[in-house]
Amino acid sequence: MEDEEEIEEWGHGRLDWLRQFVPLENGIPSHDTITRVLSALKPAKFQECFVRWMRVLCPSLEGEIVALDGKTACEARNATGGVSAIHIVSAFSSRLGLTLGQVKTQAKSNEITALPLLIDMLDVQGATITIDAIGCQKALAEQSTNCGADYVFGLKGNQGNLYEAVQQLFAQTEWQNYM
Repeated sequence: MEDEEEIEEWGHGRLDWLRQFVPLENGIPSHDTITRVLSALKPAKFQECFVRWMRVLCPSLEGEIVALDGKTACEARNATGGVSAIHIVSAFSSRLGLTLGQVKTQAKSNEITALPLLIDMLDVQGATITIDAIGCQKALAEQSTNCGADYVFGLKGNQGNLYEAVQQLFAQTEWQNYM
């Protein structure tokens, strides 16, 4: 769902199901009401509750692939203040199709500082963490293994010596397989 109008529409389509949990005597709230409720939420408290809820739904990440990635919500702007787009780093369970947690950053450049916070937020024991090339950092690799997780990081040419060493390793391994 991309906005409050879609949340309202989703609610109308599932009204009977939702009434199992909440009376909704007056039906689904309007998208304006949904907007007011969402804007009143305290982000840090909501994040804490969300992560606790995900831990109930998914008490163990053992064997899971947890993809950490940043995305910019280009449409998310403050209509009155003209605030720029929001950048969020998310942890996503590939098998379950669930977002396990998110950390908002000030800009894409701050994604590297959000990744350790996100790893700390989750119990990644036994999981495999994947991160694109921005997360190819010794500290993140160490943090992942210290938490009992494996990791798969993207690697690009801007990683200098590491990139060259990996290229040499693959070239040597490939050559040895033909002997």
